[in-house]
Amino acid sequence: MNILTNAIDALEQTIDNELPLPNITIRTSLIDSEWVKIAITDTGWECQNIKTT
Repeated sequence: MNILTNAIDALEQTIDNELPLPNITIRTSLIDSEWVKIAITDTGWECQNIKTT
């Protein structure tokens, strides 16, 4: 939940700064029968220039 809260906060700051329309993307993928990968990205200003794997 904290990850989503941080993404929402970043988007709210983006709206205040009149940057392009913000969004949150949540992707899931099955790694194997016991593991799931969850990737969360946003277009808020705090996450720009950060490379994720």
